[in-house]
Order: sequence, then C-alpha cells, then structure tokens
Amino acid sequence: MNTKLVIAIVSLAGCVPMGNGVWNGASYGGTSTSAPQQGQAANTVRAPENLTAIGAAKSLARLTTDEAQEIRPMLDADGKKLLAVSWRDEVVDGVATGATIDQMIVGLRPDGRGRTPYSRRGAAHSPAWLPGGKFIYVSNAMGTWQLVRAAKAQPGSAVSVIVRADDAPGLSSLSASRDGSLIAFQTTVRDVLTIGTVHPDGSELMMLTEGANPKISPDGKRIVFERPVNGVWHIFTMDTDGGDLTQVTEGDSTEGSADWSPDGKWLVYASNAGYQRFPNGAGDTTWNLFAIHPDGTGATQLTDGPRKSTDPCWGADGWVYFASNEAGNFDLWRVKVPAASLD
Repeated sequence: MNTKLVIAIVSLAGCVPMGNGVWNGASYGGTSTSAPQQGQAANTVRAPENLTAIGAAKSLARLTTDEAQEIRPMLDADGKKLLAVSWRDEVVDGVATGATIDQMIVGLRPDGRGRTPYSRRGAAHSPAWLPGGKFIYVSNAMGTWQLVRAAKAQPGSAVSVIVRADDAPGLSSLSASRDGSLIAFQTTVRDVLTIGTVHPDGSELMMLTEGANPKISPDGKRIVFERPVNGVWHIFTMDTDGGDLTQVTEGDSTEGSADWSPDGKWLVYASNAGYQRFPNGAGDTTWNLFAIHPDGTGATQLTDGPRKSTDPCWGADGWVYFASNEAGNFDLWRVKVPAASLD
C-alpha cells in the first residue's frame, strides 16, 4: 500500500472553547427540554424506572430481542439497511468468562428484522457505510486488526485492506463522508487515543488530534468527536484537516459517541448527566441520549432511564438508532427525533 503518513497533532490550547450557551452537564437535574442553567440543582425530577423518550423524542422502540449483544448501529444513506456489531458472551459451565465470542458485522432492516451476518465470526467491529452499498470495518481475519473495505453488503463479500495495523494501531470507530471520499477513525499514537483520516484508496493517512469516536458531518467539512479535558471527556468538533478545534460541551458530566443530524444543525450524543437521580445510578453505567447544536447551544435530553444508552446514529429517516442494555443485553433501539421539532 502506497501510504503517505502526515502527523498533524493539534494541541488543546489551540481550540476555541464555546463560552456562552455551553451546557454544564454537572448542573443538569431532570428532563427539561431546554438548556440547563449554570448552578441548577441536581436530582430535582423524579427518576423513571425504565427507559423513556422525553422532550422532542417520540415512539421509543426496541429493535432486537435475541440473546446476542448488538452495538454501534449505522443506517445507510437510503434509510433501508442497518449495520451493527454483534457478539455473544462466552459462558463455561454456566459462568460468564468475560470473553466475547461470535463477534461479527451484521446487517438488519431498520425495524430490526432480517438479521444477516456480513463478516467472519470473531473478527470484526466498527462498521461504517460507503456509497453504493459498500461498507468498511475493522477486521482481524488476516491476523492483525486492519481497516478493510467490503465490496458488497452481503455474506462472504471480498475485502481489500485500506490501512494496516502497523500504520494505525488499535483501529476502531470508523466514519465515512457521505460521498465516500474520506474516512475518519480512532487509533493510538504513543499511547494516546488519536483521531486520524485516510482516503478510501489508503492514501493521505493523517493523524489529527487527541480524541475518540469521530463522525464526519453530512457536508464532509467537520468531524465531531470526544476528548478529555482535565480528566473529563467532552464533545468537540474540528475541520477535517484538524483545524478550528471547537469545544461543544463542558462541566463535570462525561459525554461521547456523538453523531450529526442529517442536516448538520444538531449533534446527538450520550452522557452520564443526572445519573445521581437513580437509586443505583453510576457514572459508568447510567447514560442517556442528548442533543445540542454544534455551537454548544440548545442542549436537550432525548431519553431518560437508569441504564446505559449509547452509540447513537441519527438516520436520514428521522430516527435515532442506538444501543441500550435496558433489557439486560445490549440491544438495538430507536427513537423518533425530527430535527425540526427541536427548534
């Protein structure tokens, strides 16, 4: 592979923090659909016992109910097919070992039906769509974790390598621009989680800045991702070349796994804000979905519940697809969030 590697790490000091209007997750206290105010008292709204759609979100539905775990749903541009990562927990003599088995990329219809394996078992994660029904994912079928492209969304499809493990260790969290001309990913550089980009032919491999879980905007000009600030993970955006680094969220709550609305005017993300309201709530196990403008204004909560909801994908059909362990396993869910209803 003829790869040109460019290192362009951007320092946090060079970012543009959004001052006014940034949601302070630490002060969030309930299910208000407007941006919480600085200093607002926490734990003031009764916590629901089960996952609930609130505010502009409607029609919450669980899509998968089998024994497998499913995460990272990705809807194609036509709104006709989902990609997801699926696995089962290994159980020996009735005891879970903590290992996973049968991990693979699967395809499903948007209603969760028609489950079809697209990759070899135990060898794939982090799928993302390309135009024309093709998709990319991270595979270790050849012995090391590599970024590969599948020729078709069907079982046994031929794959080609885009980025090898030696060039980007710890590859994960892929995202492709709508026209398919650019791929963003998460890797590790000198033990630091780092956002990188590459063209689909493997050229112009660039390492941009510290961060994780990148998603390219609908117009292909910006990337949303998360990175730590004083030990707390927050949402940021930047140009696809690493410039104009902008902080979107701030406060004591942890945020991540952001995605763009189809029109690019909103971000949906997961946060542990308000977990203290729940009797068994914890910062690493109680997460819900929120939306916010890319400039840090208009924060609003979309789901409320005591367990973990994460990995949102805002589809062109107006549904936000996500993973939640509300029913025990991580299953795929969706909730209707028309962007116009947020304004």
